[in-house]
Amino acid sequence: MDEHNNNKQWNVLALVSGFVFETLVIIGLGYLVGYYLDLWLNTGFVFTVVLMIVAVFYSIYHLITVVNKQGDEDERQ
Repeated sequence: MDEHNNNKQWNVLALVSGFVFETLVIIGLGYLVGYYLDLWLNTGFVFTVVLMIVAVFYSIYHLITVVNKQGDEDERQ
């Protein structure tokens, strides 16, 4: 029983750290694409802000999707 809880804790840690990494990559890509679009189109910082906000909302959507999927898998077990 103790080993099962320990494995579950490691799985949760892996899930959370993976989500943090994915979120940083998604927001970073949003920033970079927005930054270069702003440079190319000479629009100040409009695309940078908009694409970072879109990236944050996508990250939240992705988190909800992963949590729901994980919950469904836990219910089956």
